[in-house]
Amino acid sequence: MLAFVLCMQESHALTEDDFDFTDAVRNPPSEDRDATEESAVDESDRLSTLEGELSGFTVTLDPGHASEVNDGLTELHGVTERHINWVLTSEIADILRSYGCNVIMTKSDEDQLVTNMERAEIANGNDSAAFIRIHCDSGPSEAHGMTFYYPDRQGEWYGHIGPPVELIPLCEQLAAILHEVTTRELDGLLYDRGVQTDNETYIGNRQGGALRGSILSEVPVCLIEVCFLSNPDDAAIITDDEKRSEIADALAEGIREYLIFLTL
Repeated sequence: MLAFVLCMQESHALTEDDFDFTDAVRNPPSEDRDATEESAVDESDRLSTLEGELSGFTVTLDPGHASEVNDGLTELHGVTERHINWVLTSEIADILRSYGCNVIMTKSDEDQLVTNMERAEIANGNDSAAFIRIHCDSGPSEAHGMTFYYPDRQGEWYGHIGPPVELIPLCEQLAAILHEVTTRELDGLLYDRGVQTDNETYIGNRQGGALRGSILSEVPVCLIEVCFLSNPDDAAIITDDEKRSEIADALAEGIREYLIFLTL
């Protein structure tokens, strides 16, 4: 299955030349009313079959900020990253718990300050099947979309070298499955920036090729930059309750399929 997932990763990512993001947001395809109602019934049946499916799994969800390096309180298009990270991650947690998954949150409330070391220790200490870090990006106003990051090499932070070498392929596996499933479920709601390595980030590159949370993690880790809050269209999507719920559902489905993959 991994070979299939990685193949999908290479062929699925879009380029900005062949995707009219603004038009997709402002002119979504219309749906037949009967088809919509039938879909809602099918979804209800599907969810009922998932109850308890993830019993025995533990996942650590990490809503980014506040940490020792960033308070997450810069306001962009009327919202802060700290708030979006918390709300979205809480929604994902509720969905996974409805499937029977044991979900550990690295924060107990939105404004709690938790260091990157403490976040990783929570994931490590609970023997998590996955450590999922939820963030929102910022950059030039034209930058947009969702990105999945994983460590493809070790990095160093204040004398700590990690992640363990044997963990790196598992991190790649996690990112590939999350990316393939989430983008499939979202069906173009957010521009797909694909799977990238920690080394492709400014901070990760400075630390030898891995982000701090990856360096300190002893379980499979993936950081998801869900959207660019600096982009007005992305910000409009993530602050819309219905669209954000779609994103939470898609990410939860990605995590669910990764956990099921572990049992194969």
